[in-house]
Amino acid sequence: MKLCIILAVKDPKRQAAYREAFEEYADCVVVDALRLIPGLTGKAAYHGILIDLPLNVRATYLEKLQISDSLAVIPNAILNLSPKSGAIKLLMAAGGDGSASTLAQFISLCTATVPRIVYPHNRVPLNLNALLSPAPAFGVDAEKAFTMNVSEGGCFLATPAGRFQPQETVWIDFVGVDNRATVKGRVCWRREWGAAHAAPGIGVCFEAIDVALHRELMVLVERTKAESNKRLFV
Repeated sequence: MKLCIILAVKDPKRQAAYREAFEEYADCVVVDALRLIPGLTGKAAYHGILIDLPLNVRATYLEKLQISDSLAVIPNAILNLSPKSGAIKLLMAAGGDGSASTLAQFISLCTATVPRIVYPHNRVPLNLNALLSPAPAFGVDAEKAFTMNVSEGGCFLATPAGRFQPQETVWIDFVGVDNRATVKGRVCWRREWGAAHAAPGIGVCFEAIDVALHRELMVLVERTKAESNKRLFV
């Protein structure tokens, strides 16, 4: 059975070259913008995601943020096509249970990873200081972290410590907010230090959160969205 892979590429010639290279191993679903990826991964399970380098370079920070959950779970790679030789080079690959440096290794990585549906979250860049604990009581060993982004249902917490593992419970104390009620969360995924050109940390899904605190976080999220939109149109 062939793999099912998302191919994100805008240029028709580059798309044709990538399709030809992978047609023996995978059926490719093509999109011409990164923002379309969460809509696919939230409805069906995919073995991998391939992103053309020029498309990735032109993508905005918010577009890359929108696909962060999908890339954390599904094996993915940045590809480039040599204009002279037509050779395809794998520039960066990670996800699933390992990493890859060649196209053959990437196919093996996709084959070894169980495909999963990844429900999209409307994440917004927002930095909040936080303390993390494996129990509701926060002791002197509470881990210091900060959010890189926040959504209605969770957040990404930057921390290089690597103390918390996927599926573990983590308690969060957001520092600097009016309501200091602790939040119970579940670690959905983890990015190791040095595993990618991105901040190490954990993606957390909120499992129990005080109503007033959640409302306060959403006010901050909406305010950040409004400020971002103003900058786009100034």
